[in-house]
Amino acid sequence: MAVADFLAKKMIGKELCVHMGKDAETVTYDQSWTANHEYFRGIVRSVEEGILELDIVGQGTLWINCKSIESFWLPSFNYHQALRATITNWPTGGRKKPNE
Repeated sequence: MAVADFLAKKMIGKELCVHMGKDAETVTYDQSWTANHEYFRGIVRSVEEGILELDIVGQGTLWINCKSIESFWLPSFNYHQALRATITNWPTGGRKKPNE
């Protein structure tokens, strides 16, 4: 219940991106590859009995078992740019690797 408790205490009324470990596709780079992860983005309405109620704008409500959540982040965090920077070790907008 750690995820459910955290979400209930800190995220009610906030917009959140939620990942449940599913991959939408595989992205292949020149010398590496990574999974392009599937996630949902919506406003947290409630967390009760381990179930997250996520309101997805224009689509409706999605209820997610918090035990299925592998990671979550605020929309201001750019998941794909962070993943790219981690894999390539290049900062966003950088042309050279750090310390070169």
